[in-house]
Amino acid sequence: MAKTGKRDKMYRKPFSLMRVALEDFKGKQPAADYQSPKVRNYVEGEMTEAFGDFMQNMITPDVVQGVRRIAEAAGIRSGEVSDRPFFVTDDNLGISGAKSNSCAIVVPGERGYPVRIVIAHTDSPCLKVNGIWGEIDAELQNACDSLYFQTRPYGGLRKRDWFGRSVKAVGWVYDGRGKSRRIDQIGSIPNMSVHVEKDDDPKETFDHQGRTYSNLRVKTGARDLPELFQKYGFRNESDLLSSDIFVVPNEGRNLKVVGNGMTAYGLDDRSCVWTTAEAASEAAAMRKGRRKGNTIITLYVDGEEILSQGVSSGYRGFVESVIKESLRQVLPESEFSKLDLPLDLVKDDRLMRGMPMVVSDVSIALGPVEAYKHRTSDGIDLYNSPLSGWGAVLSNENGDCDTSETSPVHIKKMMDLMDRGFGARSRRRFQVPSNMATRDMDEASMGNAGDVFYKHLTCACFGPALINAHGIVEELNRYDLFCTKKGTGFYING
Repeated sequence: MAKTGKRDKMYRKPFSLMRVALEDFKGKQPAADYQSPKVRNYVEGEMTEAFGDFMQNMITPDVVQGVRRIAEAAGIRSGEVSDRPFFVTDDNLGISGAKSNSCAIVVPGERGYPVRIVIAHTDSPCLKVNGIWGEIDAELQNACDSLYFQTRPYGGLRKRDWFGRSVKAVGWVYDGRGKSRRIDQIGSIPNMSVHVEKDDDPKETFDHQGRTYSNLRVKTGARDLPELFQKYGFRNESDLLSSDIFVVPNEGRNLKVVGNGMTAYGLDDRSCVWTTAEAASEAAAMRKGRRKGNTIITLYVDGEEILSQGVSSGYRGFVESVIKESLRQVLPESEFSKLDLPLDLVKDDRLMRGMPMVVSDVSIALGPVEAYKHRTSDGIDLYNSPLSGWGAVLSNENGDCDTSETSPVHIKKMMDLMDRGFGARSRRRFQVPSNMATRDMDEASMGNAGDVFYKHLTCACFGPALINAHGIVEELNRYDLFCTKKGTGFYING
């Protein structure tokens, strides 16, 4: 062994001190502790693979088709209402202007048993194309080799996250006769070179005069309008106006695993769409075609990211139609004709039997960056924040804490249900925090689908906690995903 000199010791000492400090460190993940080998094999093998396949559905209509495949794999009838388990879209139910962006899995139960309703949302923050842009200044044209799509943010996002990204423009052009053409093209969003960017340069800027604008622009690769129209299948300018084109990341397979952490675009709220669809399909499969137990209504709606209350997004329209058609399969005509919706969904002695509707949506997790920010900000509530790796989150502040606080009566009923379902180690499988953002954080919005539905239905929010929520790459602990799926099953069957 070589002789150790004074210089070597000088460099080794900090490492020795660090080692002593880390000897007692253990990454806190209670949801992953004390799980059986069978559960571990499922979570880290079959579940992660199946969820990864589902996460390749990058835009809303593809997510709906992913839900359809889950339902059909469980033997659920697709495309029409039935007195047996069925899958339908807003288009199947004849909702005017529907684009098959919302859907439902329904498992009719026995008369006399309660109704259980879960709502998740199919959309995620992204960019939406709203025009074509080209530089008209003669001098600046020398630096612009392509036409661009002009976009606007869809949902809450950080614009700086999107600069310098490879992206895809994906969507449909509609012709007014119920037909559409698929668009799927690779593009890019330029960024300013590090060598010329100054600290005070606005992050929204990438043009050469330092001008700022609110839209992120996507390079199409087309040098003129005829080439752009040919590349994207547009016949004329009106096709762009009658299209739904969204811009999403183009990063290869949309799920990476680091330890128990899964990183992907669109975990909000596709993680909850997957857990809800899986729980409903498993419940249908277990009944083996027999009508028994609760009537299970799971809805997957578009537009939550923009708090839409349109006919395919809010209560009035698709959601109410699914609930009515489902109850028509269960109740005798004499009882069905007397229904008073949504009132009969919120009365203790009626359809829900005192339980809330579950809004299956993600919560904002306290990650290491937020924990550090707590030292310099009054906007982070360190002690009431949801945590990643601590199980599913049953939030006692549903959505925007100023508008739709969940009843403590419903919180207690949900806690009792989870305690019975998870058993002795239940408090390692779910958590009941408050809200990460204090009222001092005026710029933060913690809204969710509960803010869309709470005027019509009593709601409780249940789902996993995400790190870097609404970032391009969000992070989710896979044992939290497993606990969310199990907990959703306890609710719909309990």
